[in-house]
Amino acid sequence: MSDLIELAIMALAKSKVPFSSWSCDSKILCHLGVEDVAVIGRMKEKLLTVRMVLCNVPPVEHASTCRSNPACWDAWKSYWFSNLIPRLLALDGEISNLLWWIRLDQVERTEVSGMGDLCLQLTINEVKDNPGWEAEMRIPEGAVKLLMVLERTMLEPASG
Repeated sequence: MSDLIELAIMALAKSKVPFSSWSCDSKILCHLGVEDVAVIGRMKEKLLTVRMVLCNVPPVEHASTCRSNPACWDAWKSYWFSNLIPRLLALDGEISNLLWWIRLDQVERTEVSGMGDLCLQLTINEVKDNPGWEAEMRIPEGAVKLLMVLERTMLEPASG
């Protein structure tokens, strides 16, 4: 576990974590209030937290016929550390490092040598259903809802 924490700290301790090009543009920022910037900041923090949580190696679901539980676990852990964690910690905005793509490309379509086929399929079925993979869609949607001004509120006459 300490290796995982060390990797995460190194990746996130870079001097500049990309926020997005528009978030630093003064022409746009001047139209945002402090609360709006705080909502965007909390959204980014939640997205980073989800990525950190997904770095934890999920447990292997062993088939009842599995005769090599330690070998399955070692193969799965090695695969997770070498293939998924580097992509989960990559904050470059590349499509190949987006959570939905990592799930599709590295989880659902994976082959892990040293792991039984049935154990691998059972494990993939568990891991792909983790709601964290959808965070990059759900968390921004929540932030957008917080930032939106309700139409009804805008159209109602001011009480006075």
